[in-house]
Amino acid sequence: MVLDGNGQEVRDLDVTLERYKNEGFTLKWITVIRDAEDGLFQKSEPPNPLRGDAVRWAAIEGDAMTAYSLAISETGGPELQVYRRTLTDKGMSIRFMRLQDEDVKVRMSGELVRTE
Repeated sequence: MVLDGNGQEVRDLDVTLERYKNEGFTLKWITVIRDAEDGLFQKSEPPNPLRGDAVRWAAIEGDAMTAYSLAISETGGPELQVYRRTLTDKGMSIRFMRLQDEDVKVRMSGELVRTE
């Protein structure tokens, strides 16, 4: 794990938000955690919550979009991840929270800068 000068974990994010047809959108994001065991490959089959796969959905309110990811944890309880992205003048602010069995396990926030 790579930490910054304040002892906080450093992650790289790449977020793409594009129009889809007339009224929809696609959201793609990659999170790179330094020295983690996680791979960077996505699954090509539909998620199966009973195998531990997450079910995901999103909602838009004003300039903010909240994406939810719900899975069954290893202990059989719920694991909920909440990503709230809000447009700003410079790009986007992002807030993330992971709850497992009603406990907040991770809480992060940051700012993303718009690029062309």
